[in-house]
Parts: sequence; structure tokens; C-alpha cells
Amino acid sequence: MAYTHNPGFGSLLTNFDKKHDKAPDMTGVLKLERAYEAGEEVKISAWNKPNPKGMIITLKENNYKGGEQKQYPVETNMSGDVPF
Repeated sequence: MAYTHNPGFGSLLTNFDKKHDKAPDMTGVLKLERAYEAGEEVKISAWNKPNPKGMIITLKENNYKGGEQKQYPVETNMSGDVPF
């Protein structure tokens, strides 16, 4: 049974079946979390993981958008009094 990745994850494995010099050194799969349009960039993160059968690079779809700045209420003193 083949390994199935969770959405947003994938891996690249050493290609031991190279038939010619231009064949890829590694092959693999990345299961996307969402639909993308043609030409849209997909950010990914990767980790090297040594394995007895060759190098494995694990992949993760990087959808981090950064923390949104929260708007907190600002206390205003409209009466002109000093608050202390």
C-alpha cells in the first residue's frame, strides 16, 4: 500500500530508476491544500531527512500569511481631565 500524504504535505525521494543523465535525481508528490490558478506561485518549505534507502526531502505547502494586526479600542479622555 502506497503512503498517502495529508493535504499540504509531500515528499521527494531519491530516483534510483534513472534511465539517462537528464532524468530527475528525485521524484515525489505534494498534495495541495487548496486550488490554485495557472501562474499562481505556491510557497513550499522543505526538510532533508536521511534514510537508509537514500535521501528524503519532506515538503509542506506554506500558506502562512503573517499575523494580522488586531485593532484594539483606544481609550480617549474628551473631558480634558487628567486621568490620575
